[in-house]
Amino acid sequence: MAGMASRPTKGLLLVTSACALVGCKDALEVLQGNLLEIHPRFERVDVATGDRTALALPPVLRGGAIDVVVGDELYRLGGLDEGTVFSDALEVYDPATGAWTALAPWPSPRGASTAVVGRRICLGHASVLEPNSTVVTEVERIDCYDVDTGAWSMLPSSPVGTFSTALAVAGDRLFHAGPQHAPAGGALPAAAAVYDFTAEAWESLPDLPAACGVDDAVGDTDAVYVLCGDNDVSRVYALELASSTWSSRADLPFGVFQSRRTFAVAGGLLAGFDSHLDGSVAQRYSPGSDAWSPTPPAHPGGGAVSAFRPAVLGDAVFFHPDEEKEGSTYVFLDEVWRYDLTASTWAVASSHPAELDLRMVPVVLAGELYLIGGIERLRGF
Repeated sequence: MAGMASRPTKGLLLVTSACALVGCKDALEVLQGNLLEIHPRFERVDVATGDRTALALPPVLRGGAIDVVVGDELYRLGGLDEGTVFSDALEVYDPATGAWTALAPWPSPRGASTAVVGRRICLGHASVLEPNSTVVTEVERIDCYDVDTGAWSMLPSSPVGTFSTALAVAGDRLFHAGPQHAPAGGALPAAAAVYDFTAEAWESLPDLPAACGVDDAVGDTDAVYVLCGDNDVSRVYALELASSTWSSRADLPFGVFQSRRTFAVAGGLLAGFDSHLDGSVAQRYSPGSDAWSPTPPAHPGGGAVSAFRPAVLGDAVFFHPDEEKEGSTYVFLDEVWRYDLTASTWAVASSHPAELDLRMVPVVLAGELYLIGGIERLRGF
């Protein structure tokens, strides 16, 4: 396959910033005391031809930053600097001018779940490693940045009150539900709540149909879908926004436990993706029939891949897989994969020669696809 590099299974140690930034304790402890080597990249992708154009880089160098789109602008928050310290930088990219602008620093930088509600960027609870130690502190706060006023605010304590929780858009409100894993010595909660920005208050919702580890949550026009992973079952619950009631939907038939299950909504359809080195599948959900149907059995590369949050453009979902597992070998990729939800087909939209430890995140700005990230590795590995 074009554009691939490989290494043996026990070769380079890869500590992904994605894991570190969402509270992966093991990854945070590995990072402590090490230095990051970061080579940033920012590109615009022509999805028709696969061509890429290099763009101006963000002024602040860091890896694993949180990238979100509001309107037609890209906001880049936090991340780890070369000393593996969380950065408080917030920058915005305007595709009309091709320029980055520094904004008000993030008061409590950390890895965090993220949701954009209207023109507010909200960031949730997270695990943060104390400087020069292996002590992990759970930061139980939700910060929101108002794009129009340029001001940060911290929301009142949520009734859910648990760390590493899922955030999603619920109409013009912020949805908040339980964590992916139970806190030490505790049990998984079933609580959920929404925050009303007009009333400046939380509203407790009915509990989820069952307590579960929340892998992901995504808001659509009429509902919020919650994906729960419990070993070999991926349960799906829907919160009907009009009535604030829960319904159980058909289980997502992934079959084996994976840690990178995600949702995407496009073209009126819900898709579930399981992107992990031990197995990768995608399923398409039709709300009308309450049924999942599998995509073609093979992705373009034919193997299991490691990929993170997808980007939605029209009726297609785009991924940038960073590596693929073929037998006992990891194969590094620099490709953009496109999944057409309507036709249920996969295609390679763009392919470049691969580089080791390249982490790129797809985002959509003003109807065009961009990739942002770069090479991120621990020095000395």
